[in-house]
Amino acid sequence: MVFFPTPPDATWRDVSIRFKDGHTVSVKAKTAGGVFNYTQMGMANKKNGDPTVQWDLLKTFAEERGVLDWTSNKADRKNQKRRELLAANLRDFFRIEGDPFRLTDDGKGWQALFLISPDE
Repeated sequence: MVFFPTPPDATWRDVSIRFKDGHTVSVKAKTAGGVFNYTQMGMANKKNGDPTVQWDLLKTFAEERGVLDWTSNKADRKNQKRRELLAANLRDFFRIEGDPFRLTDDGKGWQALFLISPDE
């Protein structure tokens, strides 16, 4: 795993993640930027090298434009633990404290505090 060169004063709201393809993202935080794959971001399965379910969940957040709730066809009770693990992955990679997700206003889903978008 590599670490993103996050500026010291950056918060989650300064981060943007855009998928370039299924395995690679373009990342920015204030003045820093780069292109990373799931392995570099610490989301490769240790047994077979495939993307983890956390990477898949990050991709789902991108497809859903940063909000995942029960209206999504990707909604799953298992996403609670997956989201916690994804948050830990992102904290480790960006070295930004705090949860990168918050509950939606109605309390029925999560919203990314960073910008995230699918490949276009």
